[in-house]
Amino acid sequence: PHLGLDLDLEGGTGNHLPLDRWWSFGGTSTLLGSDSLSILAPKFAALRFGVPIRFHGALGLNMEVEPRFDMARFAGPDGQLTTTDSVRATGTGVVIRTTLTSFFIEAGYGFLHYTGAPGLDGRVHGSFHIAVATQPFDLWKRR
Repeated sequence: PHLGLDLDLEGGTGNHLPLDRWWSFGGTSTLLGSDSLSILAPKFAALRFGVPIRFHGALGLNMEVEPRFDMARFAGPDGQLTTTDSVRATGTGVVIRTTLTSFFIEAGYGFLHYTGAPGLDGRVHGSFHIAVATQPFDLWKRR
């Protein structure tokens, strides 16, 4: 009852798309270790795998801690996701979620490593994000 598995597979492809129709990524919800909305790509494939651990925290709050591993591939308008010229990104980190009255709070910290990205190849980028939202979508809330 306290341990689970998360697996997300996401993809998008577009040929001859104008720049304002490219897919935007970044931040804890899409690729750990990246800055929010920092990646634009016309073609992408992303896989996210996590192990959420749920428990009761301080003040009776339901908490979820999720170590996560993310992988993604991005390609330009003329590139293919399966070729060696596509950009590969690997993110690792942890996401913490809770609800406080009618607020959903999520914090994530991770590191991102790019392969094949001009100017970023081989570099490791870290980021920390906090999101606060109202009216949470809460699968583990007890009624």
